[in-house]
Amino acid sequence: MMIESGVPLNKHNTCPICGNGGVAVKKIIVDHLVVDEFKKSVSEEGYRICMNEGCDIVYYNNNKGIRFTQDQVCVPIWFKKDAAPMYACYCSKVTEKQVMDAVDIQGAKTVEEVMRFTSIERKEATMLPELKMIKIGAPALRALEEVGIHTLLQLCEYSEKEILDLHGVGPKAVRVLKELLDKEGLSFKM
Repeated sequence: MMIESGVPLNKHNTCPICGNGGVAVKKIIVDHLVVDEFKKSVSEEGYRICMNEGCDIVYYNNNKGIRFTQDQVCVPIWFKKDAAPMYACYCSKVTEKQVMDAVDIQGAKTVEEVMRFTSIERKEATMLPELKMIKIGAPALRALEEVGIHTLLQLCEYSEKEILDLHGVGPKAVRVLKELLDKEGLSFKM
């Protein structure tokens, strides 16, 4: 990690090295992929990922002057030049080739079949609490299930207003859901 003192911080969303625009990423992702010795530096939101395949910077936070390079993350970033192996699923360490083989050789036709053939675990359900375990009213749970929301990761795809507009979901349920999202470093869609 590099923190440069005496250098004006770049307050924009561009990579401090190559100048390309970065994509916002959640702190939880940075925390999981940065090698252990740098985890203490991952302190708050505001991280971006540099999508330039030739740039050595992976994650950066311009507000804090923090940069993490490719050798400071624990897995090769699939779109960076010379990434090997190219992971399709970082959590289960399943490569892009294994996914292609599941489709081309084993005949997988659905995501579930690819997951079964490659041993990809359904992390979204195991890493984060399933909604049925959350203490909100039955009408709110039914409303969420009716639109296909079963995990906090799926909940992130909706705005707070969209959830509140569901029949059966009240302000108290939204408050509880928001607290849980905050606790996991997640948020409603803006």
